Amino acid sequence: MIAVKLPLMNMDLKLYTGKSKDAMLKASLIKPSIILWIACIIGSLAILPYLLTLQSLSFSNFSLGTYLIQNILIYAFACIVGNFFAKKAKLSIYVKNQYWVLPALGGGILAGALLVFFQFIVFPQSSVTHPSWTLGLLASLYGAINEEVLIRLLLMSSVVWCIQKITRSTQESTYWIAIIVTTLLFGAGHLPAAFKVLGDTYAVMIQILLLNGIAGVVFGYLFWRYNLMAAMLAHFVADIIIHVLIPLF
Repeated sequence: MIAVKLPLMNMDLKLYTGKSKDAMLKASLIKPSIILWIACIIGSLAILPYLLTLQSLSFSNFSLGTYLIQNILIYAFACIVGNFFAKKAKLSIYVKNQYWVLPALGGGILAGALLVFFQFIVFPQSSVTHPSWTLGLLASLYGAINEEVLIRLLLMSSVVWCIQKITRSTQESTYWIAIIVTTLLFGAGHLPAAFKVLGDTYAVMIQILLLNGIAGVVFGYLFWRYNLMAAMLAHFVADIIIHVLIPLF
């Protein structure tokens, strides 16, 4: 009797453990994804006054409903899929009790200082008038939340996973390659708006890729070594320097 029951008990235990692992996996994907998704919708609304001011548009000429639907769908996908690939690539959104706040603040200040140096010292002729610091503060929320979800959580995580799948390696080089690739894409994503404001020239392209490349490497490194929250905080600090402190002075 005992010899018969033990395998059955082991089978039940395995089934129970498997179900509990599946439940834990779903919970670890769904809850953070929902929180990030809500934050992204808030960020999408926060950037609106800044965008409309830059493009000299009014709310009457803007389709808020279409904008919201697009962002709801885009960020639902980005949060869920990004979180999934982050777990596969051993990257995290948040790690409890992890020491990351000071490195994130330091990284944000470093990135912001370098951006100010290159934008106003190296490329002074291409500096543009920024909207008010209050609009810049709202825009900083979008940069820290939405851009990090799209570029770091979704894109960098999936690139890391793909590289590791192809190379069958989890060496540090796989993360560095992903950081560089996503940084270039991050810079390229800013080119259309920059061309409208600064003109469609090679000098502008180099400037935008360089400026966003500096920030992208810093944020990507923080995401890899710490978590997404560290990259978000650093991005927010850098944006505050550029979009809030600079307009004040």
